[in-house]
Amino acid sequence: MNKQEATNSTLRVEMLRASHFPMLSSIKPAKRFNWLQIMLLNCWIAQAERNLPNWLPAKRPFCLLALENKKPITLIVVRPCNLRGSCWSVCFPEPLSTPKEHSIKSIRQNLLKHSLDYENNRAKSWVVRSPANDKNQLAIARELGFQPLKILNQWLPP
Repeated sequence: MNKQEATNSTLRVEMLRASHFPMLSSIKPAKRFNWLQIMLLNCWIAQAERNLPNWLPAKRPFCLLALENKKPITLIVVRPCNLRGSCWSVCFPEPLSTPKEHSIKSIRQNLLKHSLDYENNRAKSWVVRSPANDKNQLAIARELGFQPLKILNQWLPP
């Protein structure tokens, strides 16, 4: 394996860009493609908010994309929870295609780490949304230092 192949086979995490859309156009269903176009606009605005923190508060979500061999495999959406942008919410990654070289756990872990690093200057607290019965996602979050915040109980009338 030469140096060019070694760099292409690694997992890369990037903010969603217009240059990713030719790769994303093959993803089904097509309605997700329309959602990604809207998310691209949000990413541009979020980038401006990040570059001008004194003038623009963080209000827009952004999307990070995991690429394996220049093929999109997973995306993650990060949203501000409050008006000042000091609390951020992360939903666990949505798979776009099946990975060939990396495990789903390592991809999820890399995406979560990159999202935490991306907003580390403004974010004072983070919230990870995950189903309570998904042990893999909970294990990844706990490895990164997250603790349970709230356990929801469902009450039914007698």
